[in-house]
Amino acid sequence: MDKAGIPNIKSATLGTLFLPNLHTDTRALYHWSYEKNILAITCSGYDMQEDINDIDDIRHFCDNMVMEVPLPKYHHTLLDILQHHNVPFSKYGIRTPHPVYIQYAKAKDLPINFIAIGDAVMQVNAYKG
Repeated sequence: MDKAGIPNIKSATLGTLFLPNLHTDTRALYHWSYEKNILAITCSGYDMQEDINDIDDIRHFCDNMVMEVPLPKYHHTLLDILQHHNVPFSKYGIRTPHPVYIQYAKAKDLPINFIAIGDAVMQVNAYKG
């Protein structure tokens, strides 16, 4: 793949994040290469509606991103190579919560009968769990 113009693919140091114009699009694309010929292509976005099941879906996702600078040519070359060799892939659908955490313990002037339950009051120590 190095001969195809895909940088750092063989040394497992390919790591590229492609962000759209954040005022018009909330999706992002990420390439990452690992040891043992493992390549991760991450299609992500806030409230993403696309269902990624094959290389054509990844291609469609990328073509619809609103970019100020177009994706590099090696991205399409990479997808062509993967599709030509019928490389199998695994799909993981991971939903993450909204990135805003309301700290109810610090809130002032809440109604007397206000009760926060569930995840709203949960705090997790990242080191101890």
